[in-house]
Amino acid sequence: MKRFALALLVLGAPLAHASYDDSECEPTLLLQSSGLDTCSTQAFLSPGNDTRANLQWLLADAGLPSLAGNPEKAADANNLVPFALEQMFSVAAPEAEPTDTPTEADANSLSALLEKLGLSADYPDLGEAPSYASGEGSRQSSNNTDTTATFIAQLFATDMPDAERKRLAIQRLTLLQQEHPASEPQPLNFTGVQSVAARQFATYLQGASAFYDGDFATAIARFTELGDSAQPWLKETSVYLLARSQLNAAQANAFDEDGYADLSKADQPALVSAESAFQQYLSAYPDGLYAGSATGLLRRVAWLQNDPSKLAAQYAAVLAQKDTANSSLPALADEVDSKLLATAQEVSNPMLLAVIDLRKMRSFEPITHEQLTAQKALFANEPDLYTYLLGAWAYYVGDVPGDALIILPEPTERTVLDYLHFSQQIVRGMALEEDGQLPAAQAHWLKLLTLTEQPIQQQQLQLALALNYEHSNQVEKIFAADSPIKTPAGVNSC
Repeated sequence: MKRFALALLVLGAPLAHASYDDSECEPTLLLQSSGLDTCSTQAFLSPGNDTRANLQWLLADAGLPSLAGNPEKAADANNLVPFALEQMFSVAAPEAEPTDTPTEADANSLSALLEKLGLSADYPDLGEAPSYASGEGSRQSSNNTDTTATFIAQLFATDMPDAERKRLAIQRLTLLQQEHPASEPQPLNFTGVQSVAARQFATYLQGASAFYDGDFATAIARFTELGDSAQPWLKETSVYLLARSQLNAAQANAFDEDGYADLSKADQPALVSAESAFQQYLSAYPDGLYAGSATGLLRRVAWLQNDPSKLAAQYAAVLAQKDTANSSLPALADEVDSKLLATAQEVSNPMLLAVIDLRKMRSFEPITHEQLTAQKALFANEPDLYTYLLGAWAYYVGDVPGDALIILPEPTERTVLDYLHFSQQIVRGMALEEDGQLPAAQAHWLKLLTLTEQPIQQQQLQLALALNYEHSNQVEKIFAADSPIKTPAGVNSC
């Protein structure tokens, strides 16, 4: 049986994944890269990988769910290792089962709530509501149809005259449809709103309007007034939005018109107040409606405070949570990468520090052996990870494959190939190759193939073995009937 994909490898041709345009991203069928190569992500800890990929492998070892696009679970069986980084983040979520049964969400949808208020026929098309760019730091992103529906649902859950409920709902819809920040803000109309409960909802809308318009002093004042509200949703949401208002006030001058940050321009005293407000919210509502957001915004506070030690500790805490949602991991990996790993200092968490060290191994001024050995105490609870870093440094930076072979252990029949120990063995095999021990390297790859059934590791090892056969002038072994190098599922033989 011929193996078409590996034949391309032997002929020296780059192999483009079927899911990517050839002109955009072509993986290089090698085990290592001299620099960052997001088109050739390897299934082991490698300096050539994007930091987000290396973080993913360590997260998987720590028991967190794989990123949605983990190649071993990709829908496209033609994909091989190495793969484009995007593949790690892009696998479509399964479609929900269709149902004709009305749900609670349907009953609380904005259109259903408006119909209950008698506004469905005489109110402008909700499709005209402004569409704001979502994303970190955008206060406008929370002014949407979902939050509007939540507000109106709370009006129905609170005892007040129907006329006041309708007036408040109309003002919330007006807030949804107004441009924010408005060049000429129009005051909301609360004519006829008299009851205590309704007046508190009006105060909330005044605070929300000021918040979206960038009038944070007014927003802070209005949300502070609601801190002792008897209406549970109003009280909790106001405590949360008070903290958000203080954060937005603190960062108001820290970004230019293109969104680039200058942390020196953040209002540091105001950030202290914002931090305290978020902590107060989380203390009062540890499992509250906005607990996840408040925790994330505390990381933003630490970043704006330019406190990498605090930020690293917060990332370490969230990465240690085994119940982290699959859907949130790509965004979290991006956040860690942009906010911490690129300019990391004072990082002591072994997982994050290892990712930083691997990135430094590919830089023009790589981490020195002295700097790496100085970190030993920080890896006291992760000795195998530290061993890998020492071996990787000897191979990638020191260019002394013999030292890597001394540092990295030989595999045994009991070796468990999680991503860390798989990485140890991949680098050990490359060191054997680099040291001129091609037969020993070949035996090494063949042994590892018997120690794992994981598809992505199998593909990585098959690539390593194919390269060894090529370098050893044994190309015919790739195509032998008993060759462990096999065509990936779904690829037609030829």
